[in-house]
Amino acid sequence: MRKQAIGLVCASLAVGLWGWLLTHDRGEVIPARAAQGAEEDVKPVVSAIAERQADEHVSGNSAETKATEGARTVLTDREVARNATALAQEGKFKEAKELVEEIGKRSGDGAVYFELKGTVLTLEKDYAGAEVSFSKMLERQPNSHVARFNRAETIMLQGRFAEAEKEFALVEEERSAVDAPVSALARFKRVACLLGQRQVMAAALLVPPVREAEEIPAFYYARAMIEWVRKDPQAANKLLSEARSKFPPSVDDLYTDTFVELHWGRRDESGKFSFSPGFR
Repeated sequence: MRKQAIGLVCASLAVGLWGWLLTHDRGEVIPARAAQGAEEDVKPVVSAIAERQADEHVSGNSAETKATEGARTVLTDREVARNATALAQEGKFKEAKELVEEIGKRSGDGAVYFELKGTVLTLEKDYAGAEVSFSKMLERQPNSHVARFNRAETIMLQGRFAEAEKEFALVEEERSAVDAPVSALARFKRVACLLGQRQVMAAALLVPPVREAEEIPAFYYARAMIEWVRKDPQAANKLLSEARSKFPPSVDDLYTDTFVELHWGRRDESGKFSFSPGFR
């Protein structure tokens, strides 16, 4: 049984640019995942509790960073956000939502509040509610690719694949010149959305031919799900095995959690994902 909390991630690019897809020099965090156990009800985290935003709020309030009032310690917005995410990952949604509202009281109905609210609602599997929250975040930060990505994720998880694919395409295009890992992750999500619509040929056109020296996680995992939809689970699982030999477990979790969320397979007791026998 595994328990993994990937909320606010602060990972280095340990194996080059593609070593990890989630962090950037500016502190931006693209959605990550938490997977708890091998059950099919793996809790997805569309978690972009952007540290840059929390920092901006706290910077004008630095005396409150850990000011002690008697026996009470006042936490920063970032710490409250982390605590709320951790509680939601444990299934303690009532307590998590109380912390969300604490952020709201401090910061008003700004982007940070709606980002955290959307994250907690996603963990609770209230995807419609999370979509509303991320839409409100996007209204306040129209150029935020994090908000757009998160909203697209919640749309996908509601089965509105065509709409989600268009949103991911916008993220891919916007980030292609400046943020290749995020752009590739958006491309992978587009492939999933097209396959969800049974558009296998269109999905395959988004994945280039194999060029071993240029291979990245997005293409490995995209090819695996295409083979599975083509009703060849053996080939699909073989591709997953090859991907695991090339990329770290954190990357495998990031991509295979998409398959779990879409009910295209499940994890065993060790957390290893396998596609189900047939595409439904």
